[in-house]
Amino acid sequence: MEEIPINHFLDDIFTGVYVTEKQREMIRNLLNVDGNGYVSWQEFVFRLKWAIQQKGLLYYPTPEALILGTFEFILKQF
Repeated sequence: MEEIPINHFLDDIFTGVYVTEKQREMIRNLLNVDGNGYVSWQEFVFRLKWAIQQKGLLYYPTPEALILGTFEFILKQF
């Protein structure tokens, strides 16, 4: 899978959504597991599956909703 720089990925996901710098940093750390500055796709898939288990697949009607819902759920934990 193509590697995407973490900051580019976050900018694409959070267009038009208010996220504090602290929240961005937490998400950055969750997705950049090995510290190389790129999204760790295996970790990201794990987080998406975790969110689906918490709320159910029907709660997320689109891929975008799943991604945003995952981040919202993760941020509530902090």
